[in-house]
Amino acid sequence: MPADKLEEWWDIYDQAEHKIGQRQRSETLRTGEYHLVANIFLFNQAGEVLLQQRSFDKLNYPGAWDCSVGGSVLAGETPLAAMVREVHEELGLTVTQEQLQLFDHQIAPTWIEYWFVAHLDFELSDVTIQTEEVAQVGFFNLSQAQKQLAPVGGIKYEHEVQLAWQMQTELG
Repeated sequence: MPADKLEEWWDIYDQAEHKIGQRQRSETLRTGEYHLVANIFLFNQAGEVLLQQRSFDKLNYPGAWDCSVGGSVLAGETPLAAMVREVHEELGLTVTQEQLQLFDHQIAPTWIEYWFVAHLDFELSDVTIQTEEVAQVGFFNLSQAQKQLAPVGGIKYEHEVQLAWQMQTELG
């Protein structure tokens, strides 16, 4: 059974991010309609980035290595609020909106992505994964992270992790 919640409600936007309606995740978006997605790379005190391996029950990219956390912004949420919620749901960690630093914003075919970075004082033993969404997690240095995110059929976020690494270095 897929881990994806097809009954979720999303606010739908045009390319300029004006809200134009709502849809359930299971519904197909028309050309020019977008939903919002929030992603994050979490860094520990040692400067390593946490990556997650997606659950093998996910509809898209099952078992692929991914950013620390990513997910759809639900109806009525902001990308910041969604990121706080998703970090807690998927990893059992607490992050505040004030800890989130936006480092990239991209428009994809049917979604608009917000990319965040945050520093947290945590260890792998502090993480409680949501097994429906996440198979496993691990800490990586930049070179390891880029390799982990680059496998054939993977999500290929090598560029985003590089940008996050630069941002966390500037913030650090």
